[in-house]
Formats: sequence, C-alpha cells, structure tokens
Amino acid sequence: MAGAMLQVLVGGAALTVVFALLASVGVKYFARHIPYSTAFLISLVGFAVGTVLYVLYFITNTAMALPNSVDGLFTLVVISVAGTIITKMARNYGVEKTGWLGIGAKSIFVLVCLSWVIVAIVYLGMQLQ
Repeated sequence: MAGAMLQVLVGGAALTVVFALLASVGVKYFARHIPYSTAFLISLVGFAVGTVLYVLYFITNTAMALPNSVDGLFTLVVISVAGTIITKMARNYGVEKTGWLGIGAKSIFVLVCLSWVIVAIVYLGMQLQ
C-alpha cells in the first residue's frame, strides 16, 4: 500500500512539473513582461493544486469505485481549476484578463496543443522504425 501511494505521489509530482513546463511557455508568450521563472512558478502552483485534486480523486475512486464516465469530467474540472489559478496568480504580477479568456485558459490551450504535437512526433517516430 505504501509503495502504491509513493508511486502515485512521485508520478503526480513528475506530471506536475512536466505540465507546468509546457504551460509556462503559454504563460510567457501571453505575458511577455514577466520572466520565465515567474511564468513557471505560476504554472507550477496551478498544476500542483490540480495534481492534489487528482490524487484525492484517485484515492476516492479506489475507495468508492466511481464509474469510468466520471474520469473525463473530473479531468476537465482539474484543468479548469489549474487555468483559473494561473489567471488569478498572474493578476498579482500585473497581467490583466483581456477578452473572454484569461491567461490561464490560453496557456491550457497551448498545453493541449503542445501535448498533441508531442504525441504526434512520438507516434510518427514509432511508425518509422
């Protein structure tokens, strides 16, 4: 049991850092006046909260055996929470929300697009072998 929990925590921490690295590219692109280290920290906090929520969901799911249809919905909620936190934290650094989408939503879209590109590159690389 302890080994499984350690695996979830280490995997969650690794995914948090990877997602924060990808999303910080979007934060830096849309808020060019802040340094990259600040953009990374903003993204890291947003995805750390999302990862904690996802770990709590994982524990709840194993205890209560929730239906599989809830997984996608909860992932959408976690990503929305991370985007909202990114937008609110960026406001502390002088990044104002312009238009309908804040910087968090824009950086989440960049994260999704970069993830698709990475998956396509890996898939094509596997097909060439």
